[in-house]
Amino acid sequence: MSSIQPSEGHSWPLERVLFAFGGSMTLLSAGLSAVVSPWFLTLTAIVGINQWMFALKGACPASVVLRRVFSLRSAIFPEAGQASCVNRSDPRASRPASALAGSASSAREETRA
Repeated sequence: MSSIQPSEGHSWPLERVLFAFGGSMTLLSAGLSAVVSPWFLTLTAIVGINQWMFALKGACPASVVLRRVFSLRSAIFPEAGQASCVNRSDPRASRPASALAGSASSAREETRA
């Protein structure tokens, strides 16, 4: 029988905890909608929206809370907070800073001439 606990003292990655939390909330909302009120299916929709938000952006409200409260780390997005700061449509964003400094100084020299 396999253990549910992480092996060798390692904690679960953020994605695994989010998957388990989302599944638990979906099951809970399905049960509550069958027993109490169909309006509990809105909880299922909210969970689905958060899962898509995490898949597309690398962060969702649940991931932010889990990351801050439990200090969980993402296995897919190791630097999720910094990844959103880079403008990927800017061609200068992929070049190193030394290349940017060289192109800026050469642009200044061209304007002087």
